[in-house]
Amino acid sequence: FAPSDDRTVRFRRAPDTSAARPPVDEAVNELTRRYLAMYGPARRDDLSRWWGGGSALSAAKAQGRFEALGDEAVAVDVEGERCWMLAADLAAALGPAGDPPGAARLLPLFDVWTVSLNRNVDAILARDHRPLVYRQAGWISPVVLVDGAVAGTWKHETTKGSTVVTIEPFGKLPRWAADQLDAEAERLRGFLGSPTSRGTS
Repeated sequence: FAPSDDRTVRFRRAPDTSAARPPVDEAVNELTRRYLAMYGPARRDDLSRWWGGGSALSAAKAQGRFEALGDEAVAVDVEGERCWMLAADLAAALGPAGDPPGAARLLPLFDVWTVSLNRNVDAILARDHRPLVYRQAGWISPVVLVDGAVAGTWKHETTKGSTVVTIEPFGKLPRWAADQLDAEAERLRGFLGSPTSRGTS
């Protein structure tokens, strides 16, 4: 991007960095490695969709990208789905199950986590609720995240300098989560620079 000209978005020619580019396979392996570090465990279909799908990277080719990492990546079963993750993350994933971390967050429209979510795991997003998050025409709702699972959607509206945050949970939220979501709404108020109130429906 170059500096904008009023409402006109301007671009500039990027400097030539070809001399610093790694070999293609090395670069693609690093991209796959970083993808798994962020989104693993992930199915080959998830990587394909994230990459652009179809001719950009088919599911079969995505499988090859995982396998190209060798011992760095391992296949795991997630509720009957064959997924891949970094071997370095396996011990933490298989560690003793303790109490959940107790984190509740409001993720915005088209948040990168929601866009790349493994959509076939009911524990993360129940099948009945998927149409409320992944809507028609590619629209992706802002979501309520509670301990890593999608627990609802939310929206906000600012009128006359006041911001109202409305949370629409898929079920009853624990009290601690509601308290954290209140704090999230306050953060949004601070960002927008207006008084705020929170509602639920």
